[in-house]
Amino acid sequence: MINCVLAYNDELAKNEVESVLMKHANLNISVTTNGLTDSLIYMNFDVLFLAFNMIEASVIKIIQSIIYANKKVIIISSDYRFAVKAFELNVSDFIPYPFDKKRIEKSLDKIYMNANKNNMTIEYLKQDVKKDLFSFHKNGRLVPVRADEIKYIKAEKKGTSIHTTKGVFKLKKALSNFEKMLDGKLFFKCHRSYTVNLDYVEYIETSYGRTYEATLLDEDDKIPISSKYAAVLKG
Repeated sequence: MINCVLAYNDELAKNEVESVLMKHANLNISVTTNGLTDSLIYMNFDVLFLAFNMIEASVIKIIQSIIYANKKVIIISSDYRFAVKAFELNVSDFIPYPFDKKRIEKSLDKIYMNANKNNMTIEYLKQDVKKDLFSFHKNGRLVPVRADEIKYIKAEKKGTSIHTTKGVFKLKKALSNFEKMLDGKLFFKCHRSYTVNLDYVEYIETSYGRTYEATLLDEDDKIPISSKYAAVLKG
């Protein structure tokens, strides 16, 4: 869990930032405060989100102290003049306001990556009851993958392989456990060993006997579809 503080003097920006953060189950907003005071320097948290429309010299000094305390700072501000100063302070990110939600999500991805390097406990990243965002380990790195970037999932002898637009990732988690975190409107259980993202299915054709095969877009592998699951597709 990543503990966050949301400090603000811009109510509108604060509400928009809070709306995005609340969708991430691995982010805990421990404090929301109007203004920025020295007391924050001594608080136990990981990331400060600063939603300010005007950033004064006194605020800059507090930001410096918080960064020296090895905490991350993300600034969301309509004061574009502060962008250069934010870079000099070595803040984690400066996001101009108003912002595109994809912009702040990109910044959060960096926080998650850094959290993994510092051994913070993050297994999966989620935005709703069903997961919209996952993190997978590969070659010593944490790779964020959106649900819509997953092409198909295959049960292996020792776990599950996740085939995505960013590569293939191996998990020790059973296929059935991983399936519970997926949106049933997007993912289709087509075989006891496979679940496929229907958005990547180019066409389905008959195979041997009463079985079928799905051909995916830009993918050489054929995905088997057993007869009982094919009946669901036929309606």
